[in-house]
Amino acid sequence: MCKAHRFAAVLLMQLLLVEKFIFVQKSKMTALSIYTKLEMLSPALKQEAMRFIESLVDKTSGKNSEEAIKTKPVFGSLKGKIKLSEDFDAPLDDFREYMR
Repeated sequence: MCKAHRFAAVLLMQLLLVEKFIFVQKSKMTALSIYTKLEMLSPALKQEAMRFIESLVDKTSGKNSEEAIKTKPVFGSLKGKIKLSEDFDAPLDDFREYMR
């Protein structure tokens, strides 16, 4: 399968996922009508359509693309970035009367 056909197949599958959420005035758009219109676009516009459809799929699945990319923090990754003052453990003047 060539790259263009693979792209069209992936795009069509994603369109099928969001097809039930897309309505046009009185009639529901079909995957075939969307695919037909996509075939008329230039490659650059097809890429733009692909990004838009992916954002719609993310919206309808309830996930942000940022949430999907989240990684676990690495232990020690903030070492040296947080500094505590020398008198951090010293009693505060504001609480002096409570400490008597």
